[in-house]
Amino acid sequence: MNERLKAALALILLVLVSAGILAGTNTAVHRIAVHLATAGLQLEDLVAPFSSVIGGDQFAKVREGDVEYRKVFREGEHVGYIIEVSSEGYGFDPIVLIVGAGTDLVVTGVAVLSHDETPGLGGRVFSEENLAQFTGQGGGAEIRFDGVSGATYSSSGVLSGVRKGIGTLAGITGPRQE
Repeated sequence: MNERLKAALALILLVLVSAGILAGTNTAVHRIAVHLATAGLQLEDLVAPFSSVIGGDQFAKVREGDVEYRKVFREGEHVGYIIEVSSEGYGFDPIVLIVGAGTDLVVTGVAVLSHDETPGLGGRVFSEENLAQFTGQGGGAEIRFDGVSGATYSSSGVLSGVRKGIGTLAGITGPRQE
């Protein structure tokens, strides 16, 4: 009986160690793949959707303390901002968003750079139709979002990311016209 117990414990230990190694390898490979997919890309390369939404033709990187954002210009005139933010959703990795805003800090558009949310239900949060709800909000007013039913964490993550972006810009630039 003692030998059978030792063999059973050894087998259980082997299964647990193997599962841990597989889970760790999967996480490491996922992070490496995400890093390689975005390596060498500049934020300007990723904001093509904002060129039409915000109407900008030039982007100037600005760093204020530990915050980095872009000023957006159209024909030399300052028309708004773009800021990259991350927030927590349902997935293992954060939701990474780009938030565009006019100089009055009203949202001009939102784009998702990366997320690890559940495909299907959680992924529906990132549809153009859902993200378009943010356009025209802000400028000192509370930002609202009718999220996707059943994807509460993903919806909350997007909402908190947009609020974080506008709040960060407001703290740096203040709601003003230039």
